[in-house]
Amino acid sequence: GPHTAMQGGGNDNVFDGNTIDRLAYEVDDTGAWYAGRSWAKRNNTLINNLFSNVQNLVKTYLGAPSVQAIYNDDQLSDNTFINNTFVNCHCGLFIGGGRRHVARGNKFINTTTPVHVDDRGLNWQKEYCQAPD
Repeated sequence: GPHTAMQGGGNDNVFDGNTIDRLAYEVDDTGAWYAGRSWAKRNNTLINNLFSNVQNLVKTYLGAPSVQAIYNDDQLSDNTFINNTFVNCHCGLFIGGGRRHVARGNKFINTTTPVHVDDRGLNWQKEYCQAPD
């Protein structure tokens, strides 16, 4: 399909041994596995999955054509990524802020950006990450 295959809401979920192929080719700012915008969704594990051909192939008119195989959006925290394989992906593992993620043993083949990590909670999303007065 052209959009997300799995959504990682909730806690203590295990996504093991899945094959995800040919996704996100007509969209941007999405992921084959997507979860985000909550510190409460924690302790999800992605292990032994194959993500292949997760890349935008159609011209986009708004934003940049960025699609992720695994997309941890806007401060999502405390997830584990072990022994996943990424083949022909725009971005393999995207960590958009957040903390306490574990990533080990993952393989990246012909993946433009294997791992992206940013600190959006300390800059452009800072106001959303501070305790109220």
